[in-house]
Amino acid sequence: AMKSQLSRNCRRALFQYSSRRVTVCHHSHARLFCTSTNVNTQRSFSETASASPQSPSSSSDTSSNENPAQQPPQQKQAYSEEKMLDLQGAFEFCITELQREEPEIFDTLQYLRCDQDHQRLAIIVLRTLHLELSRTRADANTAEAARIRLNWWKSVMTEICNDAQPLKPLTQATPLLSALRVVRRRYNLSTKWLMRLVTAREAFLTSNTFMSMLELEEYAENTQTVLLYLSMECMGMAYSEAIASQFKCASHIGVLMTIASVLRSVPFSVQNGFIAIPDDIAADCDVWRFEQTVLEQQKTTLQLNAAVQLMVTTAYKHLHEAKALEKQGDINETCKSLFLCSVPAQRYLTRLEKCGFDVFDKTLMEYDMGMAWKWLLVKKSIRNTF
Repeated sequence: AMKSQLSRNCRRALFQYSSRRVTVCHHSHARLFCTSTNVNTQRSFSETASASPQSPSSSSDTSSNENPAQQPPQQKQAYSEEKMLDLQGAFEFCITELQREEPEIFDTLQYLRCDQDHQRLAIIVLRTLHLELSRTRADANTAEAARIRLNWWKSVMTEICNDAQPLKPLTQATPLLSALRVVRRRYNLSTKWLMRLVTAREAFLTSNTFMSMLELEEYAENTQTVLLYLSMECMGMAYSEAIASQFKCASHIGVLMTIASVLRSVPFSVQNGFIAIPDDIAADCDVWRFEQTVLEQQKTTLQLNAAVQLMVTTAYKHLHEAKALEKQGDINETCKSLFLCSVPAQRYLTRLEKCGFDVFDKTLMEYDMGMAWKWLLVKKSIRNTF
């Protein structure tokens, strides 16, 4: 009894410590990030970009940075106090948005092994961008409205990627775009990857479902996987020695997370009149035979369960591939801590399996953020695995 009481006390202390980190850590570092990008007190934006890893889009500019003595001196300009406060508010907006919409992902970022705390903050901004882009089709009433909104995202992303005057206001500024502008310049993020995050959403403008599992995996490569690539850029790991193994592992993790997200969305898609299952899997399992039953009664069938089981099996295959790469020893500790973002997807698939692959089970509709979740993250972090 004393041992169990001691264990409960330890877990309670752990929960309180994690809660303090969630509410205090990132908000206190929002101003630190703004200060680290203040060109008057730290480094100019040109120095910051040249010190960061070279992205594929900027590989052609490396020759101009080989001899700094031949370059004209850059005029250093500082943010005003008002601009600093606006940037701090922008970063705090991203923190609040991610903590509200994806609390499990937000918790995994507390255990990120990064050199600087503003690297974690940069990843939060990228995750918030991913959230906003995912709403492009959902918040639009028609496909044409979604296309207009996507074109707007293309234009503002092009403006941010081609930004040459950091103190000049954006044409259409929002808190997210202001924070993203600073993050892109600070870490010299790949323009190709940022644009791919936007253009990948074109697949959903005319259709609500994927035509095949292969198309779903391709979509995952252009969204979740690219998001991991950009996060690795922020942490300085995108161009390390084990680049091939780390990118392959990120690819498998991205597909795993996307499949879990699609399965999570099935109950909500049914409310909108369709079943978010790839067409080839739905046809193989004869899901369309009882489609009307699923849509009207909003409950599963044997055919839908079989289709969900096939998708879960595919997700586990990608997880095992990622684990195999981890066992080879080519994935460093920093990347392993980044891949902790896959733990919520793994946990959902495990719970789904226990429910008999019933996506309508009420226990799957809620986020389980209790002590078991906190303890799982601590164990994964201590063992340095995902």
